[in-house]
Amino acid sequence: TIRRYILMDAPDPILRREALDGISDAQREAIKFIKPIYEAVGEDATHYGLFLDTAAMKKKIKVLQDRIDKKAKTIADIESKRRSDGTLSVKQDKFMRQLESEQEAIKGRIDMFEKALLDPPRKDFRFGIYYNKEKLLADEQYREGLTQKFENHYFNERLRQGGTSEDDYRAFADSGTSSREDAERTLSRILEEDADDLESIVPSETISGGHKHLAHRKTNIPEWDVVDYMLLTPDAMYSYFSRMGKSIAFAQKFGGRNIDEVLQDITEVMEKAGLSEKKIASIRAGFIGDYSRVMGTYRRNPDRLDNQMAKL
Repeated sequence: TIRRYILMDAPDPILRREALDGISDAQREAIKFIKPIYEAVGEDATHYGLFLDTAAMKKKIKVLQDRIDKKAKTIADIESKRRSDGTLSVKQDKFMRQLESEQEAIKGRIDMFEKALLDPPRKDFRFGIYYNKEKLLADEQYREGLTQKFENHYFNERLRQGGTSEDDYRAFADSGTSSREDAERTLSRILEEDADDLESIVPSETISGGHKHLAHRKTNIPEWDVVDYMLLTPDAMYSYFSRMGKSIAFAQKFGGRNIDEVLQDITEVMEKAGLSEKKIASIRAGFIGDYSRVMGTYRRNPDRLDNQMAKL
């Protein structure tokens, strides 16, 4: 039933006909029940800022750039106070280094959003993509099939961005890699990482599994294209709703900001209040620990179902 539900909206008419061929009345009713639930999750995630559109990402980039500029002015002010021998006080030097470090962290987040603008996350997810990791590990032909799916997807994405050849793809890619190399790297991450490590729309650099079924779900690949490599079980569906529900609640509570942004705000407030580095580190660790427990991002028992599958 889930397979039919996923294939119903495939752009390929052959796949759509396959979805409807021999479908029972019970399956039709089940699909009518499932579809609005996923649509509701998408609507809530969009409303509370978990799913970011182009305008929202551009707005975040501007806010982050303003923070960099503000810190740059403070750094310039410190520089203007150098002694005649070109040195700064220990306190000034430490503060300036801290500001420079914060600038680099913010630049990293801007870079993340700018890359996302080239390939915005889809908001029409039809099912949580949990790959059948057990079968992928055991079956080489099965692994190769998924690798080819990723390779074709990556290459076609680059063509849509103006490329015309594999050479253009290498020019677009961050490290000059080929579409095949990127596909193999994606598969490797699926096989090696815990399910939570592949889970976020706007990924977190702080939290493992900070929400990467949304870092464009790593590939932004549509479900219908990889349906034969997914776990189409009730457990996969319940896990998706559970994690999305928690993530939407976090976004609702903190105005659509992710864990990195919230931590940065907390840290800056504590620094301005004059708290010691040890105290700041302790409070940050406590916040991260609470977040991880609530969101379920600690590594689980390897025998549990959700640790046997990887989500993208």
